[in-house]
Amino acid sequence: MMHIFSFNKKRIKKSGAAILVSLMLLTGTGCGHSSTVGNAGSTVFKFGSQNISFGEVYIYAETVIEGYKSTYGENVFAMEIIDEDGASKSLEEVARKDIIEDIVRVKILNEKAADYEVVLSNEDKEKAVTEAEDFWQGMTDKQIADTGITQDMIQKVIAENIIADKVYQQIIDTYDVEISDEKARETTFYDIYFSCYKENSDGSVEKYTEDARKQQYDSAVEAYGMLNSADSKSTIESIVTEYGLNKSSYYTMTPDEIEKSYGTEVSEMLYDLEDGTYSLVTETEYGYHIFYMKSLTDREATDKRKEELLAAAREEYFQDKYKGWLKDTDRSFDYDKDVNLAEYGKISFN
Repeated sequence: MMHIFSFNKKRIKKSGAAILVSLMLLTGTGCGHSSTVGNAGSTVFKFGSQNISFGEVYIYAETVIEGYKSTYGENVFAMEIIDEDGASKSLEEVARKDIIEDIVRVKILNEKAADYEVVLSNEDKEKAVTEAEDFWQGMTDKQIADTGITQDMIQKVIAENIIADKVYQQIIDTYDVEISDEKARETTFYDIYFSCYKENSDGSVEKYTEDARKQQYDSAVEAYGMLNSADSKSTIESIVTEYGLNKSSYYTMTPDEIEKSYGTEVSEMLYDLEDGTYSLVTETEYGYHIFYMKSLTDREATDKRKEELLAAAREEYFQDKYKGWLKDTDRSFDYDKDVNLAEYGKISFN
């Protein structure tokens, strides 16, 4: 059974990038965040044999803060999001934990650099120097005094991110898996939709009466005849305009998404169509549809999804290795127990 809100479906994609902050760090994002009052030289957490200082955490945090705010606005960290466990949390709470996890990940990948014969090239070293200079120039005297950050510290953080990314890329490049068209299939179709419900101002849904529903069915049958008549000059666009079908649109979906949106019967019917053909008038709980199959396998969208599935598979492959390395380095590390949250809290996300 189709869910009425599926028409506004947005797919959220998760990147398989190695390090959350490295790409932002390497763009030379400057800072200007001056409300932090830290304890220069203090330790925010210990991981393995390393003490991670307030200044180092600040470099990561400042980069993430500025990156998010420049993209999504000043109040982005007040947003509530749903985490993997289904709990509602502020973006700030999630970002704080992610930043610590990213630092840990960078440290572990740097420990593995020798195993993968990864070193900084001269170009990498120059990049680290240049980006560190850019970051340093963006800091205020107050930030420097409060955090204990030095230009060498910034350069070290950037260099470690470069190395970590190189190690990660080398690991995932060794994992080659073929993603078939069938597994990655994205299908593009047009849903000429004769709605049989209306949404009230309070958000409630009111179904049409039987008479009104019958009228929509007759209109759909009429439109189908016009689209398939040899003499007709009707097009999808003209039909949509003539009948005021403002909920009609092109959609690009995977087979699973089509089934979740429209149900098994409609999904099976769609995949029986050939490119460039129309379905019969098809009934769902919320109205009548004429589907136009543009591409059973949308080449561009399918190839893009192949890349996403490959990235996800490679990240999963990496995670299998990473989890073992994490245990070997610091089996008992725990964000809530091992991070000095009071000290970390001195870095303001506002």
